[in-house]
Parts: sequence; C-alpha cells; structure tokens
Amino acid sequence: MRRREFVGIVGGGALATIAGCTTGDGTGSGSSRLSSSTSASSSRTSSTPSTSRSKSSASASASGTANFEFVDVSPKNTAVSKDSQIKFVTHVKNTGDAKGTEAIVFTFEGKKIHSAKYTLSPGEEESISISSKPSAFNPGQWRYQFRSEDDTIGSEFTVKKAGPKYHVRIKYDGKWFGAIGGDGSERSVDGSGTRTFDVSGNPSIVSANAQKRDGGTGTLVVQILRGGKVIAQRSTPAKYGIAQVTSEDGLGVNRAPSSDSSSGSGSSGVNFSVRVDYNGDWSGSVASDGSASSIQGSGRKTISIDGSPNVISANAQKKDDSSATLTIRILENGKVVKTASTSAAYGLAQVSYSNF
Repeated sequence: MRRREFVGIVGGGALATIAGCTTGDGTGSGSSRLSSSTSASSSRTSSTPSTSRSKSSASASASGTANFEFVDVSPKNTAVSKDSQIKFVTHVKNTGDAKGTEAIVFTFEGKKIHSAKYTLSPGEEESISISSKPSAFNPGQWRYQFRSEDDTIGSEFTVKKAGPKYHVRIKYDGKWFGAIGGDGSERSVDGSGTRTFDVSGNPSIVSANAQKRDGGTGTLVVQILRGGKVIAQRSTPAKYGIAQVTSEDGLGVNRAPSSDSSSGSGSSGVNFSVRVDYNGDWSGSVASDGSASSIQGSGRKTISIDGSPNVISANAQKKDDSSATLTIRILENGKVVKTASTSAAYGLAQVSYSNF
C-alpha cells in the first residue's frame, strides 16, 4: 500500500492551506481561511455509478469501471488538546474492475482545502494523510471530509482547551547544571544565574534537579511552575549542593531521609528504597512527598524512604570521568520499579516513580 502525505499550513486559528506532497504524483490546490466551528455528526455516503452518472474517461473503460472507495478515516469523534498536531488520515481503494484515475478532495468545515489525482489498479489501496501544525485549531468542534467521485467519508473532532503549561526555573548566583524530566523523557540543562525552561506537553509528573559547579555557600533554588505559579520548590546552600524537586512535592522544607543497607518500612506495609550502584564515588539527592536531601557514597548504597510516599524521585552523579556505568533504582518491597543509568564522564542519572 502506497502512502502520500501533505503538510498543513496554519493561520487564523484554523487550517488555512494544504501545500505540496512528499510522494506520489498528486498536486495540491486550494486555500481558505476557516473560522467557523460547526457541530455535525460523522458521515459517510456512497453512490454507485450508473448510466445517469457521468464518469471521467480515466475512471471508466470498455473493459470495466474503476470505483474509488474509502476504507476508514481518523480522527473520528475524538477529543484532542489545543497544542496537539492533528493528522487527518484515510485509505482509498479501487474496488472496481478497471484501472482508473480520480481526484481526491479534502474539505474542512465544508471548504475545499486540497485536491490531488490518484491512479489505482483494481484492488490497489493508498494511504493519504494531511497534517496540521500544533495549536492550529481553537477550542470547539470541527468537521472534515475526504471525497472521491464515488464515495465520501468524514468525521468530526473536538479541540479541548490546553491545560496550564509547566516550566522549571533554576536560580543561583553562579554556574550550575542539572536535568528536567516528565513522563519518561529527560533532558540535561546548564547555565548560570536565573533561567526558566519550558516543559513540553502536559506531563502528569515533572521532576527537575540542579547542582552547583562551585563551592559557594549561596542558595541554589529549583522551582516547578504550573500556569505561571510556583507549585513546588527545593533549595540547597551546600557547597556543590544538589536540589531536586517534583511537581508533587509542594513548597515544603528539605528533610533528610534515613540511610542503611536495606529497605525502609512504610506505614501501610509498602516499603520503598533507592539504590545507587557505581564502582567509584558519587553524589546526588532523594525527594519524596515534601522532603528532599542530598546523598553521597561509593560503590553500592541503599537509602530507605520513610512512610509510603505518592511520588519518589532520585538522582546520582559520578564524581569522576570514568566510562563505567552508574545505575540508580527505586525499589518497592525489594522489587525494582524504576531504573536509570549513565556511563558518561561525570554523568548524572535521574529516576522518578509515582505510587498512585
């Protein structure tokens, strides 16, 4: 099955034009500005060629007739967030008994956006996709259709208002480095003074840490903001200190967890611990439900977590330029539930776990 994709150009809060194609022989045409938001149910219509209906010479021949029918379409009666990129996808198949060429037209809110010609042999199928840019559509309900000479398929989707966006702010009168994570993804950051970073998407949990690059005693602060408001914050005045915070920690004070060679005991019978493995010296931090503290050691060390927190996050950094692997794990009742590792020189590994 062949695929053909078109790129959406966005303007005025809606899909404005569809331009160009990456494969195939179709050519794009049409441009419009869409601003209405009409509510309509999903639809599909089909007509069978007859003597009263005129078909192009490319679609019909003495030996048979081509019939271009749509197999499926998406999105279909679904809801998406405003900052999403939307891809409109359909599959068209020639169910007739002759090779033919027909124009496939894409309409949005009843307006023609794009048209391209397709040539298909009997039984041949092609996938067509049209993509919008992120944040192309205002909140509301929108309807679209694909049309051939023989068939029409369409549906509608609802755009939801985007939720408050997360940011991470790091403040220190000096140089620092760290990491920002959210829903399984992580990136390294570095800088000096005060910097604010965007967190992509709308993750369920955001974690961040930063470490001083000097022996200063000034306070380093790491904050998580949601909708422009600080919702969680941790800080450290320690030399080369690390501050770590998650979006679930709130604005509580830093507190040190206990440290031993086995798991701690939770009040509900669930025991959590953090284990660091590295054949050398390392330092890091552990945070859980309103408390955070720095940790350090060499070789293997297990840090008990008091109580049964909803969110646990931890990080560890190598203190040398070795290429050996440092691994950090979160354990629940002795079973590893999250793990991360690094083999980079002075590498930092960060991990978080939600106990919901």
